[in-house]
Amino acid sequence: MSNIFSGANSPQFNDLVAQLGHFGYGCLLVVIPALYRAPAWLGPVMVLGWSLPKEFLFDIFVEKQTALDGLKDFAFYVLGLGLGLLLLALR
Repeated sequence: MSNIFSGANSPQFNDLVAQLGHFGYGCLLVVIPALYRAPAWLGPVMVLGWSLPKEFLFDIFVEKQTALDGLKDFAFYVLGLGLGLLLLALR
């Protein structure tokens, strides 16, 4: 049985941590404003308003990532957004 942290410096592990962060951030940007009675549209607008320029402009031109990397990161933001909306619908 291998230790989950045995590859803590590997690119695959770093990518996993990054994607979990994108997912969690997408979810939190929807749930937290709703807890403070913000309009329902504010969370999704904040997720899209943050993730689109960040992943498709900043990461490509400043961090020199590929558009495919940005698309993968954006997909995890959107999955988090979906979970946040589901949690709000179930409350």
